[in-house]
Amino acid sequence: MERAVRAAHGLALGDALGLPASEHRTVRDPWVRSMLRQGASTVFDYQTLITERLIDYVRSAVTHTGGITAMKKLLDFAAVYGIKSGIHGPTDISPIGMAAALHLDLAIHNFGIQEYMPHNEQTLEVFQTSFTFDRGFLHPGEQPGLGVELNESAAAAFDYTKAYLPVNRLEDGTVHDW
Repeated sequence: MERAVRAAHGLALGDALGLPASEHRTVRDPWVRSMLRQGASTVFDYQTLITERLIDYVRSAVTHTGGITAMKKLLDFAAVYGIKSGIHGPTDISPIGMAAALHLDLAIHNFGIQEYMPHNEQTLEVFQTSFTFDRGFLHPGEQPGLGVELNESAAAAFDYTKAYLPVNRLEDGTVHDW
């Protein structure tokens, strides 16, 4: 806890880990801040964060990282450096993405934590899931594959509405992709 508090106050991550100043970057480093704030999504984005041990958890969504195989490779790379998973699981990730994350969690050695937000009833009517959440635990269920079935007739009841994420900008105002 003390390590997290010290890092959150903008002190050197290396100091929090007990490393000499020559061996670390700080949270005040604009590159580190931008990567932590905007989120990384490829092994190339994470490479320095992992090899310099600037993070404790890989926080990406399976769907933003290139799928199950790409995320597994990223997490295997992170495991070499003692970095755990912290897979992103907000409701803008479909139940299919959530199921993929859950199955991946069960397949890796460096599981840390799984972010989970329950989907609303309309979403679960369209995407019928076998995974369950009970008393803080996610269970994948017993259905084959990822355990998610698409109910096409339920989906047809909803009009398609285009939606966009807000424009993402770097600290200097430059437009940046998600």
